[in-house]
Amino acid sequence: MSEQPLAWVTLTSYRNVAGRPQPAELIAD
Repeated sequence: MSEQPLAWVTLTSYRNVAGRPQPAELIAD
């Protein structure tokens, strides 16, 4: 189960970085 949310967070982070930079807090979380 942990793998699913982890992948989602990774995809979200990568997409956010590619489209719009996010604060360190969100990336760290």
